[in-house]
Amino acid sequence: KGGGKGTETLNDLIDDKKYKDGIQEIIRTTCVRPNDFDSKAISLLDVLQQRGRGDEACRHLAQSLQEVSREKITNWRAYIYTLLKGFDGSAYTALKSGKDSESRRIRRAERAERNAAAAAAEDSLGPAQVQETE
Repeated sequence: KGGGKGTETLNDLIDDKKYKDGIQEIIRTTCVRPNDFDSKAISLLDVLQQRGRGDEACRHLAQSLQEVSREKITNWRAYIYTLLKGFDGSAYTALKSGKDSESRRIRRAERAERNAAAAAAEDSLGPAQVQETE
């Protein structure tokens, strides 16, 4: 698949997050799939983590999702985001009002750095592959 916006995997998004184990536990113990977590949910979890509540938010998600069947929810991304908003409305408000814009700026810089490294790796592999096939 292409390398455009939105193609980051969940592991790319949470690789360095303190709540990574919590998300992996949710995926292991509920019917949630990795692509059910989008960048909005991760951004809200980042704000919650900054407030010392990232692991608690993951436990809340795990408990809330324990008895939910896959067929019951039509939009899992929205459902997970709504559960997180309900967990701590003030964190959601802070995220939306830009109080935590510093964390967004850092995430964007990290993403740009990863994308640049991936592009550089692609560039360095490209000519070698062409030469081998000729």
